[in-house]
Amino acid sequence: MAPSVSVLINNHNYARFLGEAIDSVLSQEDCPTPEVVVVDDGSDDDSRAVVESYGARVRGVFQPRRGQTAAVNRGFAESGGEVVFLLDADDAWRPGKISRVLAEFADPAVGAVQHLLHDSDAALNPLPRRFPRWPARYRLEDLLAGRVEWTAVSGTAFRREILARALPLPEEMFFYLDDWMLSRALFFGEVANVPETLALRRVHGANWYAGAFGDVKKLEADLANRAIYRRALDAWLGERGLTLSPAAAETERLELSRRKILLDGLRGRPAAALREWRAGLPAAARSPHALFRAATTLLAALWPSLYLALYRAYGAGPWRAWRQALFPERA
Repeated sequence: MAPSVSVLINNHNYARFLGEAIDSVLSQEDCPTPEVVVVDDGSDDDSRAVVESYGARVRGVFQPRRGQTAAVNRGFAESGGEVVFLLDADDAWRPGKISRVLAEFADPAVGAVQHLLHDSDAALNPLPRRFPRWPARYRLEDLLAGRVEWTAVSGTAFRREILARALPLPEEMFFYLDDWMLSRALFFGEVANVPETLALRRVHGANWYAGAFGDVKKLEADLANRAIYRRALDAWLGERGLTLSPAAAETERLELSRRKILLDGLRGRPAAALREWRAGLPAAARSPHALFRAATTLLAALWPSLYLALYRAYGAGPWRAWRQALFPERA
C-alpha cells in the first residue's frame, strides 16, 4: 500500500505563479490523492483568492509575514502525510513526479529523495544549465567526504519521521533550507538521488536564487545563512564525534573565500578583495582545484563583472567537466 502524501507549498506574493504550482500537484496521475497545504506567508497580493478558489482540494494556512523557513515549519505542523513533498510557489512539477519519487521510498533505508530541477524563465521555458552526476544514493560518509551536491527545495521529499528530526528550521535563515534538511536526513537514513528533471524552477528576478552571485545584498545574506547552516552541521557532527574530512573542509574554505572575494569586488573594495585572495595563496598548492580557484578569484577581485559573465557561461556549458578533468578537486 502506497504511503499517504502531503505537499507543502510555501508562498509569499506569488499569486501570478501559485495556480500553476497547485495545478501541477493536483494533476499528478497514478499516485495517491495528496494532501495539499499552502502556507501563505503574509502576502498582500491576490494569493488568498487563488488558494480559496480550489475549495476543499487545497488547505490554505495564512500567517503574518515571518519568512520561508517559518512557512515550511508551519506547513509541516499542519500536515499529516507519511511522505512530505516540498514545493516553492513559483515552481511547478512535471507529470509523474509523485509516483517516481514514491518508488524510491519503497526501500526503508531511504529517508529522503531528491531529484533534478530544470531552471526555467518566468514562462516555464527551460534554460541551459549543468546537472550534477549523482550516485544512486548519498550516505553520511559522502557528507563527511564533501561528495554531496544538493538540489533545491522543490526537488525534495522526506519520510515524515525524518523531516521531523530536521525541523524546525531557524526562522532567521532563508538560504540553505535544502542543505539543512537533506544533510540532517543523512544522519538517520540514506538520500536517494533521482537523475531526472521532475520539476521546473523559475529564475525570474524576484526570487533570491536569481543572480545571487551578482547582487551584494544577496551575497551578504548568503554568507550569513551559510554560517547558520554550518553551525548546525558542526553541532550535528559533534553529537556523533564526527568531523568533515580535510578534503571537504578545504572545499568549504575555497568556496567561502571565493564568495568573500567576489563580495568585496562588487562593493568596489579591490584592496580588501586582494587581501582575502592573498590570505588563501599559501593553500593554493594543496590541490589542482585550489590553484584553479586562486587564478579565477583573482579576476573576481579585480574585475567582478567579467568574472560573473564567465561564471554564467561556465555554469551552462561543458566547461565544468573540462575543469574537473584538468583541475580535479582531489589530486
